[in-house]
Amino acid sequence: NIGGGENPGIKNSIDYYAQMPGFEPTNGVWDWSADANQRWMLKAAIARGVNHVEVFANSPPWWMTASGSATGSVGGTNNLQVAYEDAFAAYLATVMSNLTVMDGVHFEFVTPMNEPDGGWSYGNYQEGCHMSIDQQARVVNYLRAELDARGLQSAGIAASEGSSEQNAINDLIAYPPATLAKVSLVAAHTYGNSNPSGLRNLAASLQQPLWQTEYGNTDNTGINMARRIHDDMTMLRPNSWIHWQFVKNDSHTSYGLLYNPFVSPTNSLYTTNSTIHESFYVMGQFSQFILPGSQIINVGDNDTLGAYNPTNQTLVLVAVNDSTNSFNLTYNLGAFAFLPSQASEYRTSSTENLVALAPLPVASHQFTAAIIPQSVTTLVLTNVILGPPQIVMDL
Repeated sequence: NIGGGENPGIKNSIDYYAQMPGFEPTNGVWDWSADANQRWMLKAAIARGVNHVEVFANSPPWWMTASGSATGSVGGTNNLQVAYEDAFAAYLATVMSNLTVMDGVHFEFVTPMNEPDGGWSYGNYQEGCHMSIDQQARVVNYLRAELDARGLQSAGIAASEGSSEQNAINDLIAYPPATLAKVSLVAAHTYGNSNPSGLRNLAASLQQPLWQTEYGNTDNTGINMARRIHDDMTMLRPNSWIHWQFVKNDSHTSYGLLYNPFVSPTNSLYTTNSTIHESFYVMGQFSQFILPGSQIINVGDNDTLGAYNPTNQTLVLVAVNDSTNSFNLTYNLGAFAFLPSQASEYRTSSTENLVALAPLPVASHQFTAAIIPQSVTTLVLTNVILGPPQIVMDL
């Protein structure tokens, strides 16, 4: 998150955890020691295997804004001054170029906006900036030129980061064709959950990857999140699904999978320990088993997400039960030439956190799993070999 940095001359309304130091605190003055904590976290993530890094900005630097604040405009209208559109693109490209050298990070994608359809208003708890569609298009054009000028041709531009699929569609289809050609990644959030197939088809028509780049809710059980993951992966079909915030500071209705008070080290409530929500384990029901390189497959029911990994020949089935009733699911695996004799089973519920259950027997190319209410169950079959294609005619 390349911060804009807040105006030091006004009362800061941004929450402690959301304060993002900018690299150009005033026009023409650069600070390359800024944002040390986030840069440390990014390098630590890469050292642990992260292989895709996207840059985004919630707001331009405060001095480029109409309101004089990185939190948004008065009235929620465009806050990036037209005169600074190219300067903002140059700011992002310069930060990326310098951090590539200083921190050794390869940035695969960059988006200059975050929910540009939102009414980001002055005095918000975080940085934010409304951008009309015509301004989005101009900034995308400027950004592509500024990246290329710094030798960052391999960095693609993601757009439009709309708060819903339909908002992203509305943005992208209004871009001029030359601008749309500069978009290398179709990106949207799924808070609104509207027209997933429309965005999927748009990305396919552009022949560009599609990422779901932000989702969260206040359900600490994780059951609503599990349903969103299932529905997004089966209807939107993104190449990546990203949770908005791993740790958050509102304990009872937390967007985070963990809770931490997120206060200054000088505050008496400061702690390095975090409370783990059930939603953390629900996420693990998916992320621990469906690995990069997996192929999402059609399962045939409305509650299961299926994925086959051809590299390690593993079939993963994640069943979501967000109802108050139990049900059985029988999986017909006739499309596979070779199967193991049993399926491993793991479950998260109100009383279980990614608990390994007794394996289920597989016989005659099928097995049945009992899915209890308000739970997420993951079934894993190893050494699974796909069957040959059906022969229609042998000449």
